[in-house]
Amino acid sequence: MTLALMLISTSAGAADMHCTALHVIENTAGKVYATYKINIKDNKGVFNIDARFEGDDDKKMISRQIFLTAERISDTGYVFTAKKIKTNPSESINEVSSLINFYPDFFWQQDKSTAFSIKRHQNSHIMSWSAEPMFFCF
Repeated sequence: MTLALMLISTSAGAADMHCTALHVIENTAGKVYATYKINIKDNKGVFNIDARFEGDDDKKMISRQIFLTAERISDTGYVFTAKKIKTNPSESINEVSSLINFYPDFFWQQDKSTAFSIKRHQNSHIMSWSAEPMFFCF
């Protein structure tokens, strides 16, 4: 699954990135309305996610902070690894929730990684992820 996000505001350098994004994901399981805040400095950072899931008779909230390391692997490619995940009291999902079908393991499990592509687009950036990349070419 590859998903793309249009960032609302951003600044990015070799080791730094600060951005906020609004994102809607829809598939057969339902719809997710999410806000992301990403702050990375010196290859360490926090990925905040606050989202609402609406499915058939199922409404859940996700609210968590993912403390991460970021490794740049190409001009546009990064690997984020979740080092610690802190859930906030408003979160109402569990590990078997349908919401897990929308996001890679990086969002749920410590020490899991996911690949991101960050590309310039006018005055902003487009950030995409793939839960299971086939391979990296250097």
